[in-house]
Amino acid sequence: MCLRVWDEVVRGAEPDCVLLTGGYSLLDQSAGPLLERCRERRVPVIVSGVLTPQVLQAEKSSEPDGVRARRIAAVCERYGVSLPQAALAFPGRHPAVASVLIAASTPAEIRADAALVRQAVPQKLWQDQELIRLLSQPDH
Repeated sequence: MCLRVWDEVVRGAEPDCVLLTGGYSLLDQSAGPLLERCRERRVPVIVSGVLTPQVLQAEKSSEPDGVRARRIAAVCERYGVSLPQAALAFPGRHPAVASVLIAASTPAEIRADAALVRQAVPQKLWQDQELIRLLSQPDH
């Protein structure tokens, strides 16, 4: 469902929750206004689609999002945090986000993702001015 439709649903109905696939990640915060509306209306959001190819294969991409992902990764590394770890932690910082849904195709991927989620991300990372600048760049 597109963001505009979700916004109309949240405005006009009382959904139990919103399952948001894409639109709120390190590289794309286009769903920010929808999340704010959900917060105001006390509608919990489940975010998925945060481990995108741009995050998982940032070092191989020459696309603008891949370049931006590498820059974000460099900041994260200064705090001992991997890019996938930050990508999994980012959405949960928004007060409307109740859960982050992670897709995995093998038991090994499930174990790896669970290990990333269990690792604490230092609060100082999210306060880093370079990261804040990179996250606030317009979505492509």
